[in-house]
Amino acid sequence: MKSIVAIALAMSCLATARAADDAASAPAGATPPEAAASVSANQAARLAKMKPELAGFCLYGGAPGGDAKYTALAPVKTSRETYGSVLDELPRFVETSKAAGADAVIKYNGAQHFGFWPWRLVRPLLTGVPIKWDGPAPDCVASGGQTFATVMNSNKEPPKR
Repeated sequence: MKSIVAIALAMSCLATARAADDAASAPAGATPPEAAASVSANQAARLAKMKPELAGFCLYGGAPGGDAKYTALAPVKTSRETYGSVLDELPRFVETSKAAGADAVIKYNGAQHFGFWPWRLVRPLLTGVPIKWDGPAPDCVASGGQTFATVMNSNKEPPKR
């Protein structure tokens, strides 16, 4: 046990020293790229799964605000059968909704749910009601929704109304 702690301590000291060396060797006016520094490896992999044509797909936690008319389609439910993040399942949920002919999703809920078996103890489950706009689509953010790209970047679901 002591050897494992010693190895972990040595590795963290090495990483700290390397970061200090990198900062010292950088030019005086140079700043690190913020996009690379702020995106983790997991988030970068999730964003790579996001198709650009689906980035503007709108998700509503409740019903859209305003007087826009829409037709509700059959509810959509996607889940993983094992452990995972809601963000890992969200691209499939949006693709399934879009394939059903939806322009947006209302009553979106993406959360961790408990299963019976140990490998399904906590798993992501996403539900919502796809809608088709009867007229022109309202602005997503102005009507109380969030775009698929915003949800993927912020890891926060749209507010419930």
